[in-house]
Amino acid sequence: MQKVNLIKSSQENKVINIISKCLGLKKKDIILLKKNKKNYTQISFGIHPKWDSMNNVKILAALEKELKININSQNISNFNNLSNIIKFVVNKK
Repeated sequence: MQKVNLIKSSQENKVINIISKCLGLKKKDIILLKKNKKNYTQISFGIHPKWDSMNNVKILAALEKELKININSQNISNFNNLSNIIKFVVNKK
């Protein structure tokens, strides 16, 4: 069970790091984000001030490349906020 939690935590950290890099978040913001998972839904396309359409494309491309996942018309709805992205990635691995 602990191994599963470590894998989930690792995937979660990867997603947070990718999105943080694409949005240009500061290290202190990332630390606060990781401490309070309730904030995950606030990091959303159209809600977070830095998550605009251009950064959305960057995020999707980075997620595909770094996590070796395929984002398509069937699963694109899972990629509109940090919480949904983490759930999708953790359940895929």
